[in-house]
Amino acid sequence: MKKERRIKRNALSKVPQHHYFNDPGHGWVRVPLERIQLLGIENAISNYSYRNGNKVFLEEDQDVSIYAKALQKYLGLSDEQFRPLFNNSIKDHYTDRNSRIRNYNHYWYANESQYEFMKKVKELMHTKFKGSYAKRINNASLKECEHWNEYYSFGFKEQK
Repeated sequence: MKKERRIKRNALSKVPQHHYFNDPGHGWVRVPLERIQLLGIENAISNYSYRNGNKVFLEEDQDVSIYAKALQKYLGLSDEQFRPLFNNSIKDHYTDRNSRIRNYNHYWYANESQYEFMKKVKELMHTKFKGSYAKRINNASLKECEHWNEYYSFGFKEQK
C-alpha cells in the first residue's frame, strides 16, 4: 500500500524511473514484479520477457506497451500527459554484445499452488532427463508442465 501511494503521489510530477537495457538485437525495460502485480498485468506479459528474482525485463515490442498502457491508466493521465513523462523516465543502457538478460529465465507467472505444481513437474523432468534439456525445463511455462504431467503420467494435480 505504501508503494502504491508513492506511485500515485508522483503521478503528475514524475512517472517511476525505468531502465531500458538493449543490445544489438533487442531491448527490455526493467520493472519490479510488485508493480506488475499492482497493475494487474502479471498474466498479460509474454514469455519473451525475462525475470530475475523480483525484477522483470519486459521485451520492447509488445510487453512494454502493455505495461505503459496499464501504468497510464493507473495514474489517470491522458496520452499528452503520460508520453513525455514516460519517455523522460527512461535511462538507457546499451551493450554492443549480447545482454546478460538473455541468460535469465523467461518470464512466467503462477500463483502459489501453480508454482508448487510446476516445481514438482520440473524436478521430475530433470530426474528423467538427467541434465539434458536443463534450460528448456527451467524455462517451461505452466502449460508445458501440464502437458508433461499428463504425457509422462506423473499424476500431480495442478491447482487453479
